[in-house]
Formats: sequence, structure tokens, C-alpha cells
Amino acid sequence: NVTVLLNGVGGAYLGVVDGEYYGPGDVACTNWNPVDLDETVPSDPELAGLITEMRKSLADVDPNLLVKRIYKPKGDLRYVGSEACAKCHQAEYEIWSKGPHAKAIESLKRQDAQYDPKCLVCHVSDYQAVDGYVSEQATPDMTPINCEFCHGRGSKHVESSGLGAEAALVSPDSPRCVICHDYIFDPDFSFNDAWAKIMHGRGRTPVETNQQAEAGATEQ
Repeated sequence: NVTVLLNGVGGAYLGVVDGEYYGPGDVACTNWNPVDLDETVPSDPELAGLITEMRKSLADVDPNLLVKRIYKPKGDLRYVGSEACAKCHQAEYEIWSKGPHAKAIESLKRQDAQYDPKCLVCHVSDYQAVDGYVSEQATPDMTPINCEFCHGRGSKHVESSGLGAEAALVSPDSPRCVICHDYIFDPDFSFNDAWAKIMHGRGRTPVETNQQAEAGATEQ
């Protein structure tokens, strides 16, 4: 007999959840009947206020209780932080530090959503990883969308000065970006347009552009 309001993908859902309660922190959902509240449904101030109150209340919750850590690093790879990258890649670091990824959490603060797990997934670095973001205070290097969230953990790269196959980093492509910049949260997202704004690293063109060019050459 509880009404459940979820602020989620594409706005909000209103619906009924059937579940089984097995004890504190152990609840299984057995049936979920949502109704999507899209832009045709005007916002209700009272319900919007409930969401705001819920988000603010999360500030008093242990951040480790808000997320399930489901990803682990491969081997002994570790995050080293964007400052470590700056030692050899100063120009790229400057571009990143002035761009939107470095300040991604700020947009959440304007909505009192900086503790909301649904939002943090795409506004901090590796929120669901065992070595990912916990809080601004506990993991300051993981608070922005940092270099390694796009390029991979950099411990071997830094330790070997970027030499050797094991030190190779990831070159981000369109599929990686649209994990967060998807058709719901960012429907007008264009990988090539976005890359033009943050382009760095030896003047590389976007991976998507390279693939399209190769496909065109093959067809010709």
C-alpha cells in the first residue's frame, strides 16, 4: 500500500511495485507496472518537492550503501588521477580541465542531485566500480569525468612512461560516449560535434569518423 514515485529515465514514472521483503536491505521486486510521465504531463509541485527532499536526504546516507559495486579492474591496473596525466600531457590536461567533463557534477548540484545514484552514474568517474567514485571528499580524483574514465586506468601507462603494449590506453569511440549521452538524456548528441569541442591528443580525428571513412573507401 505504498505509492512509489521514481525520477528516472526520460523524466519520471508513477506506478505500483509488488515485492517481497526479506529483511533490512533485502527486498525483491516481483512485479512493476510503471506509467511513463513524459513532457505531456505537467509537473506537480508537491511531487517535485518530494523528489527534492529525497535527494537532499541522501546527503546523510553512507555513500557506499547507495551503489552496488559490480566492476573490478583487470589485473593490477589502478587509477592514478588526471594530475598524473598532466605531467606528460599538459596541453591535453588544459583542454580537459576547461571542458564540461571536468565539471560534470556541478550540474547535479544545481538540482540538489549530487547524491542521487541515478544521476551520479554519468556525472562522476566509474561510480559502480570497486575503485570508483565514493564521494567528493573520499575520492576527489574520481569526482570529475576524468581522463581515465574515457581512456582506462593509467597505472601501467604512467609507470612505464607510456611504453609497451601493456601501457596502451583506450581511444574512446562513439559507443562508449553514448552510454551516458544516450537518446533519452542527450537526444541531440553528435559524437563528431562533441569531439570538436574537446579534441585533444596529437590532433586525432574521432574514431567514428575514421570508421566511416574506411567504410566509404571500401564501398568505392
